[in-house]
Amino acid sequence: MNEIKKAALHTIDAHANTFTAISGAIWDEPELSLKEFKAAALYTDALEKLGFTVQKNLCGIETAFSGSYGSGHPVIGILGEFDALSGLSQQSGVAEAQSVTPGGNGHGCGHNLLGAGSLAAAAAVKEYLAASGKSGTVVFFGCPGEEGGAAKAYMARASRCSINSTALPRTPPETLTTGAARSTPWSL
Repeated sequence: MNEIKKAALHTIDAHANTFTAISGAIWDEPELSLKEFKAAALYTDALEKLGFTVQKNLCGIETAFSGSYGSGHPVIGILGEFDALSGLSQQSGVAEAQSVTPGGNGHGCGHNLLGAGSLAAAAAVKEYLAASGKSGTVVFFGCPGEEGGAAKAYMARASRCSINSTALPRTPPETLTTGAARSTPWSL
């Protein structure tokens, strides 16, 4: 592996505490679809500290945002989700059902992890672009309302995502339930 790729991967390790803290904070304060104000603030603050240019209130959605770095093509969009579901409150680190707040919100789909993992990927691509001097843009899209809010559809319809050469969701494969993986990139 060349030194530029090593530097990009090192970025993930160097900022692991940031990514882990964001995931933990979002787990601890689960917010429902399109009401993810604390989560959006965590992400936009982290993106700015990582050197991304942040745009808030995308498509008129208060909790939608993007963080971009670089210039030119290809443009790589990385999608991060962070909303919770009602009725899935769960104590951290416990394998059996044990709610923090009975009937409260929780992250049954792991969006606290998926968004933080996407942020780590965006930071690594940013470092690769910076270290290599190559043309390209990475855009982290904060996608609220994934559970029933359809924010991604509104963002795509408003052409916010049409600038991308590709968009990468951070969704784990569903091989245990359907035999098909959902982690393939979207080509826009």
